[in-house]
Amino acid sequence: MEKQEIKNEKLPYLAFPWALSVKNVSEWLFISGTPPMDVNRKVVTGDFIEQFEYEVARVRENLEAAGMTVEDIVFLGITVTEKADIYNTWDAFAKAYLKHFP
Repeated sequence: MEKQEIKNEKLPYLAFPWALSVKNVSEWLFISGTPPMDVNRKVVTGDFIEQFEYEVARVRENLEAAGMTVEDIVFLGITVTEKADIYNTWDAFAKAYLKHFP
């Protein structure tokens, strides 16, 4: 089994890989939690929809580096804090989500 780290220079350096591909078993790519942080570990400004858009762009970059697209995603977990007021802004979030993951 061959493991390959997928690097993304737009995400901050951490001691673990943001995305890891496993070759010669099947074409699987595991992407770690992708925060709305720039390379300097500063949270991107804007509301949670803008932060979601930023995160999706980073996930897409990791997928593309591994030769994949969002259509190859098997599972996607999303964590939202209370500040997002998701219950009152669900329609906006659903629209943003469906734009990327129809």
